[in-house]
Amino acid sequence: MTEQKASGQRRLTRDDWITAALGAIADGGLAAVGVEPLAVRLGATKGSFYWHFENRDALLEAAIRRWEKETTTDVVLRRLGFPPAEARRRALLAYSAYLGHGQLAHSTPGVLPATKPGRRAYLNDAIHALTTR
Repeated sequence: MTEQKASGQRRLTRDDWITAALGAIADGGLAAVGVEPLAVRLGATKGSFYWHFENRDALLEAAIRRWEKETTTDVVLRRLGFPPAEARRRALLAYSAYLGHGQLAHSTPGVLPATKPGRRAYLNDAIHALTTR
């Protein structure tokens, strides 16, 4: 939740930075997560970043943990009956696959299936590999 500064400007929270990092990852992969570009994106200073995080790696770890909790462990893998430790391992694998897919799409898009049926089969294979015991 954001707070208001005495000047009326919005005070960024740790969650604001994590949300921005996840947006940057979605837009351009891990390479897009940099302190300065995120500060510009949020209209903040680097000092605001360092108030909440020791370094970029700490931000990435927090972003991965949130993504994992909100989109995999809590929603998909636990509902499939995986015990918590295995759900967490598979969530990390799913996130790694997601990042790899984003990098491929950005750097070498010709490697990925080009047709809708090909993309659907690719996605089904990935989901099957991640969710089958």
